[in-house]
Amino acid sequence: MAAAAPAVAAGVPRASRPFAPAVLVWGAAWLVLFGLIGAVAWLWFSSRSEPAQSPATEVPGASAPAQATSPTPSVEAPAAVPSTVPSSSAAETGGTAVPAAIAPLAPATPASPQESAGASAPVPAPAPSAAPSGTPPTAPEVWVDRPPPAPPANVPRRPGERTPEYRQRVADIERQYTEGRNALASGRAGEARDLLRAVAAAAPAYKDVDGLLRDAEAAVQREAAAAIASAEKLEHAADYEKALAGYRRAGQLGAPADRVSAGVQRVQQQMRAAGEKAFADARQFDSLGRNADAARLYEIAVRYLPDGDPRRAQARQRLEVLGVKRP
Repeated sequence: MAAAAPAVAAGVPRASRPFAPAVLVWGAAWLVLFGLIGAVAWLWFSSRSEPAQSPATEVPGASAPAQATSPTPSVEAPAAVPSTVPSSSAAETGGTAVPAAIAPLAPATPASPQESAGASAPVPAPAPSAAPSGTPPTAPEVWVDRPPPAPPANVPRRPGERTPEYRQRVADIERQYTEGRNALASGRAGEARDLLRAVAAAAPAYKDVDGLLRDAEAAVQREAAAAIASAEKLEHAADYEKALAGYRRAGQLGAPADRVSAGVQRVQQQMRAAGEKAFADARQFDSLGRNADAARLYEIAVRYLPDGDPRRAQARQRLEVLGVKRP
């Protein structure tokens, strides 16, 4: 009988078999099992990628409006304690991540408005401090009526020179510079040259003294050449006194010394010869009683003869006898 049952079952067609409810139960059980496994896996992966946040952790700027209106002073809160156990421990044990014991936290106090504004605004970098100097700082000067003028950069200060002395020296340089520039503009080249030379010696880089000095020296050379030419004309015209003064002025202006000395010697020789001739002619007119002509020639002899010549003294005496008063 036992062997005949399977044969009969095998001979029955599949469509005519009765429905078994156990198949549905097993299918539903497998579906629930796979769903649980998927849910556990999803929770485990979520705990690894997004760790839970401690309830005591504050997000910066989230409570700024509420804190700005709070009048209570700010107190520093202690550092936050990690609120969860690392998820690697869950992987080692094969379970899900379980929150660890959370240490008691100090109550969070609201921050002051200044701290709230400072949290969002960037902190400015500190200003660089001045490098320490090797020399001690000097005490500031005290003035009564007005602050002292700034010293010019082109007038160096001498070592150990006091401030009043330095200012006086700068004022003297400025005065000489101004006088020299005005003298050059008015045609007094020799005076301008001397003043500007003094300024250049005291402060070579003072304003435009270098260019003014070159202009003054060029003007002096032109004046010296003109003085030489004028003296030579006066010499040829027998105006010896003016010719001698012209040669001497040309020497003061820096004319060539050889030309100046040669002209002075020529004029002096001609003046002496003219004085000797005038004295001789005056003696003749004096002997003839022509007092006016004698007095005129005696005056020429006094002007042209040198100081050591005895005839100059005799001519002066005769002028006194003739009643000619000399200055």
